[in-house]
Order: sequence, then structure tokens, then C-alpha cells
Amino acid sequence: MKDMIVTSTAWRWVASVVYQGERVLDLQERMKMPRDLDELSKQVEHLKKNPDMSPIEDHYFVTSVSKSVEWIAEIHKLDLIDPTLTEAFLNEASEVKTVRNVREHYNEYLDGREKSKNKVIIEVEDLTVRIDATSVAIDSNGVRIIGGRVRVQPLMEAAKALLPALYQAKEAAVQADLALQQARLSGQG
Repeated sequence: MKDMIVTSTAWRWVASVVYQGERVLDLQERMKMPRDLDELSKQVEHLKKNPDMSPIEDHYFVTSVSKSVEWIAEIHKLDLIDPTLTEAFLNEASEVKTVRNVREHYNEYLDGREKSKNKVIIEVEDLTVRIDATSVAIDSNGVRIIGGRVRVQPLMEAAKALLPALYQAKEAAVQADLALQQARLSGQG
């Protein structure tokens, strides 16, 4: 039963990286600066009543990646998937915990309660920018980088590549659980 729960949960969280990434990129596209003055005026009026939700969607994306990493670790503890299959995703997600923690506890960083100030502002490779963990940059290839460390499109691609293996592990766990339940039932009859 535990294997089935762990694999199903990991599969869902990794799928959520793709789902939430699509939401982030869709909102990014809708928030682009209009070229037409009438459209710009409409967008300004819209934003007066409706705040830009990009930071919230970005945070949900970071959370989905962070939870994916946690559940992949659980799968590895149970030896339910070949670690080489998760390597690309985990490498791409290597800084997500820092970004998630800073975003989640940003008020503590602002108040000086958090000692690791070097986690808040970093210099981003390939960009001439210093960025804090709550900011977003878009590199010359159009890759959205949350907190200077979490690259949306590469993480989505790594998640998409990982999903079939997670599905297979989930299905194997379901079949093993069913076989165990049938064995128990036939032993009681």
C-alpha cells in the first residue's frame, strides 16, 4: 500500500510541474507589454482592479517542484525507480528548496530574522542582473527564471520526460498491491 501511495503522489506532483508551468507561461504571455496604445490602456485599467498574479503562480510552480523533489526522494528510499531516470529532473531542481524557503519566509528575511541573507540576492549567470528569490528574470532564450535559480521551461521538459517512468512505477505498485490483497483474500477462504 505504501509503495502505491508514494508512487501515485510523486506522479501527481511531477505532473503538477507541467500543469503549473503552463499556467505560469500563459500568464507571462498575457502580461506582455502591448504594442498598441489602446491595448496598453486596457491592460493598465485591468491591473488597477486586478493585481498581477504572476508572483502567486510562480510560487505555486516553485511549490510543485519542491513537493516533486520530496516525493521523488521517498520513491528512492523505497527503491521503486531507477535513480538515473530522475537525475535530469533533480539536477534541474537542485536550487528549488532555497528559492521555496526564501519565498515562504521572505518576511523573516526582510525583518533580519533569517541569517542567510546570501540566499536572498544572487547574481544570475548569463544575465547581467542581481536578483532576489522573489523576483523573476527571462533570459535571452525566453527561459523564465524564478528567484534566479528555478528555470521553468527546462523543469517542465524534465518533468514531462519523467512522467512515463513514474506512471510505470505507480502501475507496478498498484498491481503488486492488488496481488497482495488477492493473496490475503484467497488465504482466508
